[in-house]
Amino acid sequence: MNINFTKKQVFGLLALSISMIFVLAPIAVRLENGNLSLNSNSAFAQSVTVIKPSCTINANPHTLNKGQSSIISWTSQRAVFRNLVAHNGSTAYKSVLVSANSSIQAFPPVSVTYTLHVKNAAGDISTCSTRVTVTQ
Repeated sequence: MNINFTKKQVFGLLALSISMIFVLAPIAVRLENGNLSLNSNSAFAQSVTVIKPSCTINANPHTLNKGQSSIISWTSQRAVFRNLVAHNGSTAYKSVLVSANSSIQAFPPVSVTYTLHVKNAAGDISTCSTRVTVTQ
C-alpha cells in the first residue's frame, strides 16, 4: 500500500499521524519530487535483541583486620534494578537497593561476600561478586 502526500499536506498530517506511523506497521518514508511517500510493504528488521544487564564489583582491600574497612565499588550496565547483598554462605547480613555506579565503605565483622544482583526491563538477571576476608 502506498500513500502519497504533497509538501503542503505533509506538515499538518505528520503532526497528527506520526504516532500511528510507528505503532501500526513498519513503514518506509521517501521524499521524491516534493512528495512524501509512505510504503508499508517495505522490509524492516522486526526482531529486537535484548542485551542482558552486566555488572562488575571490587573490594579494596580484599583482606583486612577486624575493625578495618574496605571500599566496595561497583558498576552496572543496562540495569533498571540493582540489589547489593552482603552474605557469608547462606546467611544474608544486609541487602540494599543501590545506584548504577557507586561505592560504600564497609566494616565487615567477619569474612563476607558482596554480591550485586542486576536486572533489566525484560527481567534478565546477572550477578557479580567479590569477597572480603577478615583476619582476627
